[in-house]
Amino acid sequence: MDGTTTTAGGEVGTGRAELPSLSVPWWLFLWGAALVLILSFVALWALWKRPLLARASRGRPLPEGLERVLRSTALRVVAGAVSFALFALVATAAVIGDTSPDENLAARFVFVAFWLGVPALSVLFGDVWSVLSPWRAAADVPGSRASSGSRRSGRPRRWAQTAHAARARPGPHRPR
Repeated sequence: MDGTTTTAGGEVGTGRAELPSLSVPWWLFLWGAALVLILSFVALWALWKRPLLARASRGRPLPEGLERVLRSTALRVVAGAVSFALFALVATAAVIGDTSPDENLAARFVFVAFWLGVPALSVLFGDVWSVLSPWRAAADVPGSRASSGSRRSGRPRRWAQTAHAARARPGPHRPR
């Protein structure tokens, strides 16, 4: 047993099923795909010399009233609570749910709602992950160790900000 599933059309479980309508040999198809991929990156390197999308990445400003509502603490707390509750539900479904991906909420949520939904929302509304992140919501819970003040400085420090600052700080191991 080699772990593959065989059907009348060829091997399916390996991801290398024989394509009945493919008019070129398999090896030629693979070499052609690799060549196209390499040439596309070479063309990007050669033809795209200056950043063309930097100005567009800043986005458009929202109306002042809408921005105030969207950046409000109340909305962030509610979105964080819903996000953390959804995370707990999906994690629970992954651990104790049905083992069939067709019947389990976790597989559908991660592969459809999360991987397709969050990028689509980010395209439409900008950085939505900073509001929807269940990790940030857990760190923002009052009285939690992550949101409590540092003993040395008395200023609030969150583990995510500390980890980011440690990665971004230049030093002998990370020159500028």
